[in-house]
Amino acid sequence: AGAWLRRAALDLTGIPPTLEELESFETAAARDWDAATAAAVERLLDSPRHGERMAQWWLDLARYADTNGYEKDAPRTIWPWRDWVIGAFASDLPFDRFTIEQLAGDLLPEPTRAQLVATGFHRNTLTNEEGGTDDEEFRVAAVVDRANTTAQLWLGSTLACAQCHDHKYDPFSQREYYEFYAFFDQTEDGGKQLEPLLEVADDEHVHAEERLRAALAETEAGLARAADAIDARQQAWELRARAELGPEPVWRPLEPHAVNTASGARALGQLDAHVLIGGELPDRDTYRIEFSASESVRALRIEALPNAAFPQGGASRSDNANFALSEVRLERDGASSARFTRADADRRQAGANSSPANAIDGAADTHWIVDGAAPAALILVLDEALPASSFGHVLVLEFQSDWPRHQLGSFRVLASADETLASTLPQGPDGYPWQVRTALRTPVETLGDEQRELVRADFRTRVDAQARELVARIDAAREALDTHRASVPRTPILRRRAQPRTTHVHAKGSFLSPLEEVRPDVPAVFPPLEADAPRDRLGLARWLVARENPLTARVIANRLWERLFGRGLVATLDDFGTRGDPPTHPELLDHLALRLVELGWSLQAFQRELLLSSTYAQTSCAPREAYELDPDNAWLARASRPRLEIETLRDQALALSGLLFERVGGPSVRPPQPTGVEQHVYSDDAWVDAQGPDRHRRGLYTFWKRSSPYGTFATFDAPSRELACTRRARTNTPLQALALLNDPAFDECARALGRRLLERAGDDRARLAAGFRLATARAPSAEELERLVEQLAAELHDLRELAEPEREPAAWARVATVLLNLDEAQCRN
Repeated sequence: AGAWLRRAALDLTGIPPTLEELESFETAAARDWDAATAAAVERLLDSPRHGERMAQWWLDLARYADTNGYEKDAPRTIWPWRDWVIGAFASDLPFDRFTIEQLAGDLLPEPTRAQLVATGFHRNTLTNEEGGTDDEEFRVAAVVDRANTTAQLWLGSTLACAQCHDHKYDPFSQREYYEFYAFFDQTEDGGKQLEPLLEVADDEHVHAEERLRAALAETEAGLARAADAIDARQQAWELRARAELGPEPVWRPLEPHAVNTASGARALGQLDAHVLIGGELPDRDTYRIEFSASESVRALRIEALPNAAFPQGGASRSDNANFALSEVRLERDGASSARFTRADADRRQAGANSSPANAIDGAADTHWIVDGAAPAALILVLDEALPASSFGHVLVLEFQSDWPRHQLGSFRVLASADETLASTLPQGPDGYPWQVRTALRTPVETLGDEQRELVRADFRTRVDAQARELVARIDAAREALDTHRASVPRTPILRRRAQPRTTHVHAKGSFLSPLEEVRPDVPAVFPPLEADAPRDRLGLARWLVARENPLTARVIANRLWERLFGRGLVATLDDFGTRGDPPTHPELLDHLALRLVELGWSLQAFQRELLLSSTYAQTSCAPREAYELDPDNAWLARASRPRLEIETLRDQALALSGLLFERVGGPSVRPPQPTGVEQHVYSDDAWVDAQGPDRHRRGLYTFWKRSSPYGTFATFDAPSRELACTRRARTNTPLQALALLNDPAFDECARALGRRLLERAGDDRARLAAGFRLATARAPSAEELERLVEQLAAELHDLRELAEPEREPAAWARVATVLLNLDEAQCRN
């Protein structure tokens, strides 16, 4: 009885039964086997773990992964689709709806957010973000994968063989392949980007956003209540500011007497003191310019002047028209002769440390940075005016940035004697910003709306204390809302193109060689689409699960049979064609297909019938002759006993040890694995081991990196999921045994299981018997128990030099490792 319950629990939930569940079931089964098994199956199907177990099966078929694949293999956020799958199986969404929503949820009338998320099934295709690739090439590759996967999963068909030529064995022409391909050729996504994306906010996100929006509204209301008083203060301030600023300063061009460059680049003077630099183009340079002045100098103005002779018609000598002025100073006889105290500019590069003050901070590694070819101007104020008679200074311009050739090539220098510049240019929080100065010097009647808003914003954020505090609170509330909005997951979905795409047959499968145009259709060997059916993914999805198309029910029933019995009635799960194996029990397959449809495509009801059958109740124990006569168990004379999939092996170890964290859904996690495993691939997405309970989540939630799958999973034949995997390979290698013995996750489970057994009431024999039963669902024989007792004694002796508080837990951890590595524990039967 215990073996049956363990098998059913692993098949339906992926988690073995507890000791209490075993005892309860065995008691009930002794009274009434049929009632006990029916109740057990019902309980297991109702468990939230059932959705996770079925999703683990479907993720292989759907080629689900958390990365894009190809060279960069960057992360993607598609776990919301995985969570939709878990929920669909847990709620027993009928398989016909499960099919329609995944293939064409976006085409349903007024689709729900969940139905849009469901279309992520066909966004599990690879996305190539590598530079220099042809987007159409990889878009076509994704469409090919969608067509092939659909035919493989739902039709058990090798239609993919007709991509380059007519099928060699089955009645599929190449034209029919591209007619089927055409169903998937009308989506918006490309080969190099993840769009379209859908925001997927859970209840927690929604409630948090509501709170943040309410907080923002409250702070904005506070500013609105104070607006009249603030505006009155602004009017008074504007009157004072206009009086203080006075008219625009007068600027006089300074005629250069000599221009020298450290690199030897040539300097050419033009009219109106315009300087052009030509010739040598070094990575870095220093300009030294001699001027004289007819009036005193309180400030200098350096203007970058666009010129058609330079890249993009700008003022810079760099190809991208940007320049970076590192330092400006005045010298006389080789020594600094005057000090600049304030700096302002009308333009600077956004998002960088590009302040105009960097040009006078004495540091060559900071710069006033300007991007683009538009004019730009820098004003520098001296600590005191220089008399005209003493202005025999040299202006030094340093261009020492790490960006090569970011030097000015076209500029002029002007001077002003206006004393207001010393008090009105910004210095820290004081002074008027450039555009505000311009607006305040403009007559009120000619001010534009943009200038009025500039002045208003400056008063509220710089001048008025009350407004400044209120605006700061609003900015903080907006930033909190924006940060929260950015944290909302955005998952790839399918969306139909607004402009239909023309589909062609591809000569030899090459998208570069289009032949005749085709329309969406199904191969002629299958029942036709209904005459009024839409020729799109929705029409195809409905056709796949229509009563008139019995093939899908046969294929899915066969896949579910293989899940539970280890071998399909048609052994070639993906080939129901002429090269596939014929069914071993054709009438049974017919019956199962009909039952699946009669049950309303309920996978839970269908599996319930299989689990309660006498075939499923068989034991894997059979005479040697039975194994010799039927090694593949094609005739179902016994139960199969395959090794558990690696995710289930790990989940079992977590459950038995008491470490399993049972949260359902959410972002994928990265459990511990050896350092550096992922570093052989191109991507710089480092694997950081999860901390806390996320270390102990089910294998279903492990981050799936296509170019570097989780090491232990790959060791046990888990696929990379670049393509659909309908049956995992089963290998037996020494490396697998080493992984189960030494993998950090399994070692942690063994230690926890050892502590759990050690803390049980009773003597060591009772604890060992309980551990054996946990791992195998049966009581040990006298001989088996004696060997475990001897093993524990041997471990205690081997660890005799350890301190007493550590010795016993360490010995029990070693015994727990033995229990987790028993053949019975690693196999389904």
